[in-house]
Amino acid sequence: MLRSLRLVNYGLFRDVRVEWSDGFTAITGESGAGKSQLLEGLVALLGERWDTQRMGPFAESTQIAAEFEIGREHPLWAAIGEGFGIEADDGLSVRRDVNGDGRSLFRLQGQLVPRQVIRKTVPLLLDLLRQGHVTRLTSVEAGADWLDRFWGLAELGREVRVAYEAWRRIEREWEQVSEDVNPQTVKTWQEDLQTIEDAAVRSGEDEALRDQLLRFRSLNHLQADYRAAAALIDEEADGGALARVRQLSQHLQQMAALDHRLGPLYDDVVGVVETLTDMKYAMYRWWEALEQDPATQAAVEARSDLLARLKRRFGPELDDVLAYAERLRQDLADYRMLAVRREQLRAEARTAEDRYRTAAAALSAARRAGAKAATAALTDLAQQLEMPAASVVVAVEPGEPRAHGMDAVALWFSANRGQELAPLTKAASGGELARVGLAMAVLASDEEDGSLLLDEVDTGLGGLSAKRVAELLGELAGRRQIIAITHQPVVASRAEHQDVVSKSEREGVTEATATSIVGEDRVREVARMLSGSLDPTALSHARRLLSGDIDASAAETFQIPRKGGPYARDDS
Repeated sequence: MLRSLRLVNYGLFRDVRVEWSDGFTAITGESGAGKSQLLEGLVALLGERWDTQRMGPFAESTQIAAEFEIGREHPLWAAIGEGFGIEADDGLSVRRDVNGDGRSLFRLQGQLVPRQVIRKTVPLLLDLLRQGHVTRLTSVEAGADWLDRFWGLAELGREVRVAYEAWRRIEREWEQVSEDVNPQTVKTWQEDLQTIEDAAVRSGEDEALRDQLLRFRSLNHLQADYRAAAALIDEEADGGALARVRQLSQHLQQMAALDHRLGPLYDDVVGVVETLTDMKYAMYRWWEALEQDPATQAAVEARSDLLARLKRRFGPELDDVLAYAERLRQDLADYRMLAVRREQLRAEARTAEDRYRTAAAALSAARRAGAKAATAALTDLAQQLEMPAASVVVAVEPGEPRAHGMDAVALWFSANRGQELAPLTKAASGGELARVGLAMAVLASDEEDGSLLLDEVDTGLGGLSAKRVAELLGELAGRRQIIAITHQPVVASRAEHQDVVSKSEREGVTEATATSIVGEDRVREVARMLSGSLDPTALSHARRLLSGDIDASAAETFQIPRKGGPYARDDS
């Protein structure tokens, strides 16, 4: 529900704030006073492209702000989306600031938001009917929602929306899972892992190979040094260390036999002999085990080169190569799980789609039945609004799967008998379009539809038709907030509240104001609307009209002609 509107330097308004209540509010005033600019300001607040002619002469910038009363469960909160720090609340504030260059800043709850967010959310809070312009009601999706409310299909419509969202949620997850890994990436993973596994890499292997290669590449030196060392220690060689120590041992043994104090020295020499002997055989065993085969050397060289290539490609160290292989195994395992999940999601999506199509088919059948009754009701109500030969046809045509079902609900219109039906928005005049929109709102509206704003949809109507509009608006005000700009006294008198827009000159500049009126002020305004004067007769009829003690045809008698006809369009 729209609670207030503030316009700063907009059109004729220097700085005006209008507050609205529940029920039916009529906005009246002289032609050209600026009444329509109030609703035009709201249209601008919805994110429409800015017209520099809208900026007033009072400042270098324009501000438009509105406050709405909505519930925390209103779908608008979900439509805003995440990322703006805006939480559900019982009220919503909307603001547009426009600088002198025409650039705009939009705010919801004081937070800056893109224009696109405004355009997809705030229009959910109101419908606007004016000459040649009807928001929401005539769109395909809104037409389907309207038919569902008219024919009592709201619950089935909700089932279809829930089924559609469930289907699309699964489809989105499937698309995300399918896009997570590129098949070429998976192929690369498989090839890299196969390369590492084929090499049978072992931790520390490269260091062992490095030592082995050093021995092969130093083989000549090792052979020469071994022969020299063996010759120095060999007991059979002349001058060999082992032979000389044995000779020393024999002499010390003889000496110890004569002087026991040399016994420990003899024991030490015996130990040296044993150590040298162990060294001799250890060196021999090393020599026997030393790899000296050229073929073995070539294999070690090749293996070392292979490991070097793996480290350059996946390293830099061999343990890094092994860690990469482990990551690849895990990634491929995850990918295989994703593949399984994709198949599960594909099956779930088919089931969800079948559930949606079954519900949507039932809704389509019910809509086709409801469309006949809606056609009769819309046509009947349109004919009551000075379109006596009009036909309004609600057509349910096949459409693409959407949240509102698989139907395209279109409105077709003919203003005269024998005239071929055509799409409503193309065939109807501005006034006809607005009156059909009013009929749609009357036949199927509830408080969830938000505010209904009407800009002179009663222009050109005779007294009886104007009375019918007043009755319809009064009835509709019990279900949703109505704010209507009107020149019809019978319509204004039916309203529960009335605001008057007037203009005056201040310091050489024309300025408009909007004021809520009650009591005698309201009597005088209705009298002005009846006859253009405040004579006793006009005031008397105004009081009777406000009290409901006079019919529309009698009220029409007191209206004076206006330029362009008795109920000419106000272009203010």
